[in-house]
Amino acid sequence: AGEYLNSADANDRIVACKLFPLLKSRPNKDITQKLIHLMWQDLNSSVRRVAGQALGKCGCGQAVHEEVVVRLQSLLWQDRVEALKLIGYLGVLTAKLMQPFLKCFKDDHVSVRDHACRTTYKLQLRDEAIRNLLIDRIEFDPIEKVRYSAVEALGLYGMTNPKCRSVLLWAVRYDKSPLVRAAAPNALVLLEQVSEDIIDTLQSRLLVEKDPTVVQSLKETLEAYHCSVSQDVPIVQEIRNEVRKLNTKNTIWEKIMNLEKDLRLAAAMERLIAPVMDKVS
Repeated sequence: AGEYLNSADANDRIVACKLFPLLKSRPNKDITQKLIHLMWQDLNSSVRRVAGQALGKCGCGQAVHEEVVVRLQSLLWQDRVEALKLIGYLGVLTAKLMQPFLKCFKDDHVSVRDHACRTTYKLQLRDEAIRNLLIDRIEFDPIEKVRYSAVEALGLYGMTNPKCRSVLLWAVRYDKSPLVRAAAPNALVLLEQVSEDIIDTLQSRLLVEKDPTVVQSLKETLEAYHCSVSQDVPIVQEIRNEVRKLNTKNTIWEKIMNLEKDLRLAAAMERLIAPVMDKVS
């Protein structure tokens, strides 16, 4: 099987990686090094994943672990991203990896923060510190795709608390990105039981939301909460149309002109009444 690790065909390399854990003997040093090389350097993401998994199943987990620790703290952001991907493939986060992993959520490089969020729900570990960092990214990260990944990961991570609930409701209402606003209702369904404040938030956002993807997400979420929206759609559309009418330039200009007309009339009446009042006094 060793020779197939060098095959130009990615499928051959994948099959070879999967075979080694089935063998009774532990792979020798050369094979282990080759698997480590494939795990980090292969151009095919599936090969990288199965090579890492093969090393773990073959009892070479320590070698993998040490390499991940080094790369997770590398000065090269590409190394940190690859380390995060491997952690996601393996689904394991050891005590030694925890602190370097947590630092990735506030990394200077966008891709590192993004992959840190996307790795969380693939982990076997459920930890409050990780959940709180996802919440932090939703609230404060300036990059749309990081906030989106954090929202999606928070829903899939499966741990909630009042802060988690409030930040998702905030994202539904106020996040400037349609991508994030569309993801937040889905995360709510995964984490939270139906409640009046959730339904009110979803319905009120549906009244004003213009992005079709977000509208669809809101409708699907309301339906998942067994709150039918089909009967309300014409009413919602009618309210939207009225709001838009009230905010057109012509309507605003007409209101200004009417206000000026009323002010002029009031001033004229005051001029007429003033002399009469002077005579009476």
